[in-house]
Amino acid sequence: MNSPISTLPGYHVSEYKIIITPNENLSERIMNIQKDFIEKYKVIYKSVYRPQLILVKFKQLHVYEERIINRLKIVGMSFHPLKIVLKDFGSFPSQFLRNESTFVTSNHPDVL
Repeated sequence: MNSPISTLPGYHVSEYKIIITPNENLSERIMNIQKDFIEKYKVIYKSVYRPQLILVKFKQLHVYEERIINRLKIVGMSFHPLKIVLKDFGSFPSQFLRNESTFVTSNHPDVL
């Protein structure tokens, strides 16, 4: 699909992703599961990447980057901290890996 944003002459279009990355211990655990899966099922896909959760992916003119960053900072400051607890790994159906997640929010910093 050719969007109007990509047809403006003289303007550079950038692609942005907002992601959440797990801490080191959880990242290592997920990467080990990926490696085991690749070895066990002899998957042609040999690369193991750092795990991440993509929240949003979008394109915008590069000249708006500073505005986007400032706006995201303002939005981020308006939310209370969020703790995500990942529990157990499983599969359903067999070709997909899933994770049962529990989302915990609190207004008290001591809980997080």
